[in-house]
Order: sequence, then C-alpha cells, then structure tokens
Amino acid sequence: MIKNNGTELAEMAAKKTGEKIDDIFGKLEKLANDETDKITATVHEYIDSTSQQVVDEAVNGIMAPIDDAVSGIFNYTDEAITQEHIHEIISDKLNIAAGSNDGDDLASIARNYAVNLANEKISEISEIIYNQYITVADGARKKQMK
Repeated sequence: MIKNNGTELAEMAAKKTGEKIDDIFGKLEKLANDETDKITATVHEYIDSTSQQVVDEAVNGIMAPIDDAVSGIFNYTDEAITQEHIHEIISDKLNIAAGSNDGDDLASIARNYAVNLANEKISEISEIIYNQYITVADGARKKQMK
C-alpha cells in the first residue's frame, strides 16, 4: 500500500512540479513577449520619426532654394523676366543646394535625391512660376497705371 501510495505521490509531485514549471515558463514567456512588444513599438516609433525627419529635410532641401529663387524673381515685377531666365535662376539655386549636400548620411542622400528630382522637373517648375510671375507682374503694372 505504501508502495502504491508512494508511486501516486511521486506522480502527483511530478505533475504539480510540471504545472509549476509550466506556470513559471508561461510567465517568463509573457514577460518576454510584453517586453518585445514594448521594444518593437519603440523601434517603430523611432523609424517613423526618423523617416518623417528625412522626408522633411528632403522637402526643405528643394523648397528652400525654390522659395529663395521665387522671392528674388517676384521682387522684379517691373522687369521683363523670361521663362528661360526663371529656369536658370532655379537651376542655379538647386545646384547650390546640391553642392551643400555632400554628406553620406540618410538626410543628405534624401536631399540630393529630391534635388535631382526637382532638376528633372525644372522645366515644369519654371513654367508654373513664370505663369504666376506674369499674373503678378500684370497686376503690378495695372496698379502703376492707375
């Protein structure tokens, strides 16, 4: 009888020990998963933030020179400026911007890429600015005539 009870006791002890070990490993696994989720969320936030910063820098890399060019062009509404002249002014400003992006970091690479894209579209950009320039210049001339 003791022999039978001893076997049952050993089986019950093994079962309880197994349950406790499973419980411990379950808790450890849950903790690891929770921490992994937190780390993953932090990494995703960093990637999103960094990506947005790179995009912002790339956009500013082309918008700043174009804004500078446009400001200069629209200061001379009393002169006849051609679309070709606008093209040259924007091209010069973009080339200066490209020359200042000589780093090999992600932001510099993105700015150079954006400047290259803008250079590919410079004729379209020049046309848009020229059409706006003509509208503003005509309005300025009409005001002067009154």
